[in-house]
Amino acid sequence: MRGVYDSWLVEVDSFRPPQNSRNVQVLSQGIYLSQSVFTTTVRGCHFADPEYRGEGANGYLFHVNGTDLLLEENQATHPRHGFIVNQAASGNVFLKNTTTARGTQTTCTSFWRRPICTISSRWMAAIWRR
Repeated sequence: MRGVYDSWLVEVDSFRPPQNSRNVQVLSQGIYLSQSVFTTTVRGCHFADPEYRGEGANGYLFHVNGTDLLLEENQATHPRHGFIVNQAASGNVFLKNTTTARGTQTTCTSFWRRPICTISSRWMAAIWRR
């Protein structure tokens, strides 16, 4: 998304078209919230199974680079990175988001002193209490 403000994206899900022989739902990224996106809510969305998971921003299902965003009750399934926040992003709130990963894929970013992870809200609360 680019150039979006004071808006919302609610209950949007990726899906596997019947003609896909493999379990692929998105090509590379689920949703990208660019620097020109602000005061926007993303709630109840589910993106899954990206085809490309290699280097170069592939396999990111919720890629956040905007400002003052609320991401609530979203789900990332089998990503390279479920929720990733770039260094330009600020004032964003992540609440009750989940990531279901397979293998050794990570769902954390570490631009800050402490890694920001979105495996579950309960787990996040434990990180910040340390």
